[in-house]
Amino acid sequence: MKKILGITLFLFLFVASNCFAAVTFRWIEVISDTRDSEWRFSTDFLLDQPYSPSYEASFSVDGGPPQSMNYLYFGTDVYDSGVIGTPLDYFGKTFSWNVTDISDSSAISATAAVPLQGMRQVAISMDIAISGDLVHPTVSWTNPEGSSTALINNYRLRVVDAIDPTKLYWQTDIPTAQNVEYTINGFSFQPGVGYSIRIEARQYFFFPVTGNGFGPNFPRFWDPGQQKYVPVAALLNRSTVFLNHGIPFPIEIDIKPGSDPNSINLKSKGVVPVAVLTTDDFDALSIDPYTVFFADAPAAHWTMCDFDYDGDLDMLFHFRTQDLNLDESSTEGSLSCYSEGKLFGGSDSVRIVPAPKKK
Repeated sequence: MKKILGITLFLFLFVASNCFAAVTFRWIEVISDTRDSEWRFSTDFLLDQPYSPSYEASFSVDGGPPQSMNYLYFGTDVYDSGVIGTPLDYFGKTFSWNVTDISDSSAISATAAVPLQGMRQVAISMDIAISGDLVHPTVSWTNPEGSSTALINNYRLRVVDAIDPTKLYWQTDIPTAQNVEYTINGFSFQPGVGYSIRIEARQYFFFPVTGNGFGPNFPRFWDPGQQKYVPVAALLNRSTVFLNHGIPFPIEIDIKPGSDPNSINLKSKGVVPVAVLTTDDFDALSIDPYTVFFADAPAAHWTMCDFDYDGDLDMLFHFRTQDLNLDESSTEGSLSCYSEGKLFGGSDSVRIVPAPKKK
């Protein structure tokens, strides 16, 4: 009888422990992300088993109400809080991460205080340029902190979809250096797809975390005080910049229709019209106008008209002159757009003229 009870108890504990451990934390991270216009703060984690529609993931701050975390497949399974504020709002506060599997009511949780030390703004990479082959381009940049591995542990170069940045095509880690030039040979850029190249300068800082859901692959560091390995979460300080790149399908455009040359006064407070022509291979009316950029400027407004008098309707877009990324040496202006999810683009000549002299 005792043997039966022992076996029963063992089976109960085995089933319960395996049921409870159906999901564990694989990685927990808080992110201080410096960008051109803002300093962002967010948090995310990875799980083993990676994903189930029955998982409910959330986090809370200082015992406050739970806030949902979104599931993203960003090259790997990530539960992400999205941007929740600036890092200054969260110095020293206690975060709790929770995952409930509603299919069996099992739950895991982890708690840690975001450290006062360590979190900082990382310098934005500058002088970013792209050159060389369109299919395997060379990306270069400079970061003033890159001369010190104590300030930047490494760079991460990512290629993501320009429309859906959670769609990861390729990534690699690059050793820290102040001046970097890297040719992307591990990925081939395809025609008609809009890409965004992310350049991340990254510094990691680790701090202890407690809880009941740490799997065998969760990172642990030796704690001399406790004389044992303890679970640690990661504070990621990084700066992120974006570089758009694509090989557009060609379309015909006409800058300032009816004008030759296409003169532009950059000091003008008016608009520059650019027509996109319908041809046998392209229907200009299929363009998503909110994806149209000319010289890096978005379209201010647009209309339909037959500008080349061939019986087909074309599209005319207007761009604020003050928004154009042109200078006195510019001889060409380029337009890009999306139609039915594909990237298209065309160019036409421009002549930059000085402002008229005041009498």
